[in-house]
Amino acid sequence: MYAIFESGGKQHRAEPGQRLSLEKLEAPVGERVTFDRVLLLRDPDSGDCRVGSPYLEGAQVSASVVAHFRDRKIIVFKRKRRKGYRKKQGHRQYRTQVRVEAILPAGADAPASPTESTESTESTESVDTASSEEAAPESAVEPAGESAS
Repeated sequence: MYAIFESGGKQHRAEPGQRLSLEKLEAPVGERVTFDRVLLLRDPDSGDCRVGSPYLEGAQVSASVVAHFRDRKIIVFKRKRRKGYRKKQGHRQYRTQVRVEAILPAGADAPASPTESTESTESTESVDTASSEEAAPESAVEPAGESAS
């Protein structure tokens, strides 16, 4: 099975186990990322092909980040004829290499990410309620119309 998905404004063909070089992703090495902008899913064995309009609802490509690197240098050369103007610049684009783990058609459950934890969300909820109670103490607020004279 293979999928065509969109990432970084470009379309990529992915098969399980394949390594892809994508535009830079803000994910640390080893983290699992999912791409939900899947344009096409095809199973060559059964001949089944599903095309989205523009994307397939619920379909995902799951991958893990292998490395971050910089691409080869591209030379940018500017010149104006008869003026003696020449300008040479170089540019190296940041890239991320990912390994495709699984292609999940619509309705399939996504594999659990090893970095997710439910413990951190519970602790932040209890902190939020405590800080909202302390935000407006009763002694600092005086009722309107009553004076202390």
